[in-house]
Amino acid sequence: MTEQQTQPSIYVKAVARQNAMSLMIGGVVGMSACALAAGFLWQDHRLNIIFLFLASFVTLLMGLFKHFEPINSFELTPECLTYCHRYGELKIPWGNIMIIDQPRVTEGVESKELAYIGLKLKDVETLRETLSRRLANNLLQEQRDLYFLACQLENIGLFERQINDTPFKMSNGDKVIGPIGAWFYRMEMTRRVYGYDLFIPTNACDREPQAFIALLKECKSASNDYRNEQVIQQA
Repeated sequence: MTEQQTQPSIYVKAVARQNAMSLMIGGVVGMSACALAAGFLWQDHRLNIIFLFLASFVTLLMGLFKHFEPINSFELTPECLTYCHRYGELKIPWGNIMIIDQPRVTEGVESKELAYIGLKLKDVETLRETLSRRLANNLLQEQRDLYFLACQLENIGLFERQINDTPFKMSNGDKVIGPIGAWFYRMEMTRRVYGYDLFIPTNACDREPQAFIALLKECKSASNDYRNEQVIQQA
């Protein structure tokens, strides 16, 4: 077996999958009951049956959406943090992570915590190696609240409020187009406003944000010890 296969791993179960089967079963049972009731009570309770059927159908759809979420939202190994999304995954080596914390903004005299875990990276361009177009496009949509909040706080200029469709130029001269390029432009804006490069929603975590941040920091610290032990064993 290779070293990668024998590395210890921590898997964080995706909270988004919780109750998926219950919702699907409830939806199917509700739709079946409505279909059965329609044969006997349609004339007198037509509107009620239609309403209950639609509610059961929505419940079924919610269960299906949850069912297709990844089983694990994170895989933590001595080498890297892997964020597992239904449209792809991002691998971030621990050595590339500088700061792990919960982003905050100041509104008036109050400090407000955002529903994200923020990661500040040493080299953001390495994310391109595992970032797919599909994932980039969905992250742009899912994290619009960060963008709109920055606009409300007037930290983003008028011309920056449009998605930039010009190629994003990497430090090595390569130009990135499409959703990935737009995502890098958006990341530059949110980094300037919030101080972080990558934002992971707290509903992807299996515990309270501060407890999950503590887990990530512990894994980052442990990764250094693990690499040192590997070097000693190979010496």
